[in-house]
Amino acid sequence: QLPFSDPNADGPLIQNACSKMLDAGKTVQDGLNFIQKIHQSFPNVKIALMSYGSLVFTPGVENFCQRAKNAGVDYMIIPDLPFDCDEGLSASCKKNSMINVPVAAPDMSEQRFTKMMSMDFPVIYAVLRSGITGTATKVDEKTICFLKRFRGEKKVEVYGGFGIQGAEQASAISPYVDGVVAGSVFLKILETTKSSRKLKKLIVEKVQEIKQSL
Repeated sequence: QLPFSDPNADGPLIQNACSKMLDAGKTVQDGLNFIQKIHQSFPNVKIALMSYGSLVFTPGVENFCQRAKNAGVDYMIIPDLPFDCDEGLSASCKKNSMINVPVAAPDMSEQRFTKMMSMDFPVIYAVLRSGITGTATKVDEKTICFLKRFRGEKKVEVYGGFGIQGAEQASAISPYVDGVVAGSVFLKILETTKSSRKLKKLIVEKVQEIKQSL
């Protein structure tokens, strides 16, 4: 995720991370340069860039998508650009051989859900609840019913996330999704761990914990 001055969908952990990067003078281009380094080191790993619409729209959507592709981005997730009013994001992603990943929410109407599914998006990010990220998400019957809405639809990859903390939640949603999105849980490890050796160990353990539950 690129740091942004008003990350209003994010909880304290990601807000703090954004503030630290901005206070250090980091820019969008710095973020893209970092992504490029990751891509060069791990060329076979698919990279999804998450950001807010302002950072994409201000330099021009086509311009931003070209820069993202040059950095090695494969997927774009811009939650505050609605799937049916995206300022040309989907078209620009397609032109630059990337995939725009729209966000589906549990409280979206059946009409909007049907419209989203009719637009042939190959990948969808299903957020598991409303509110901000960072706090634990309770996977309940409502969550499962939401994810079950994707069953029977044309082939689409669905990734579920928003407050995933570990194996219990990942295991609960795994029958209904193709993958799990986790972010704040790793920032929490970064915030609370001083030793770089221990940091690597804890992150690897958390990744394995989540992956093994799928």
